[in-house]
Amino acid sequence: MQQKNTLDILNELIASFYSSRLIIVDKTISKFLKTLVENKELFSILTECVNAYNYETEYQNALTTTDSKTSFLLPRSRRKTIALVSGLLYEFDNKSKNIIDFVTTFFPAETTHESYINFLDGIIMPFSDSLAMLLTTNYDLPDIAPEKTNEIFPDVAKEQCTYWLTQLSDSIIASNKIDEQTRSDAMELIKGMFHALELQNPIFIKYVWIGLKNTLKLDKSCTREIQEINNVLYNYAVLNQI
Repeated sequence: MQQKNTLDILNELIASFYSSRLIIVDKTISKFLKTLVENKELFSILTECVNAYNYETEYQNALTTTDSKTSFLLPRSRRKTIALVSGLLYEFDNKSKNIIDFVTTFFPAETTHESYINFLDGIIMPFSDSLAMLLTTNYDLPDIAPEKTNEIFPDVAKEQCTYWLTQLSDSIIASNKIDEQTRSDAMELIKGMFHALELQNPIFIKYVWIGLKNTLKLDKSCTREIQEINNVLYNYAVLNQI
């Protein structure tokens, strides 16, 4: 039953992309990424893919130039597609890549909305299909063995983040300035952050942290804890990755 529920959730999220517009899709992306972290089945698949494949490598591999024209082509492997597109969405979410520039460059059309629909058909739908296939069958298309990253988030940094994350959790619970929906969302993401720290994968830690920080961006009661975690992640180059 849980699997069916997860597929329903995934389908609803994809439908929300199609009912949106390029200039206002930011909230849809943020909601999608938050769900990836909060849903245990999707989170498990995302963790596996991000640990196995490097986003930056897959991004460069996706850029294909022919006759002076550069295209963005997804890999054959479903797991590589998930690692690539999730990383791309996180970059759109944190504004390190401009989604309008990306869509209009790689999916040109007569109108911006047509470019956006082409982007959904060419990037978001294959991403969703890959997640759905791994949810239901765990079958991937044949590909070369994944390139394992040797980068590990150091134990000392993990300890520092764990301390400040615990402080952040306590502050969120105690604060009377945070609305209940934000509190609930933040606590779910904190669970995801603790799990990401256990994995000690710098890229995945970055993904979850961006989602948590964006959830709390309007709250001023947790500024100290957020800044301290930011400092640790900057000091250990996590926020400079991808």
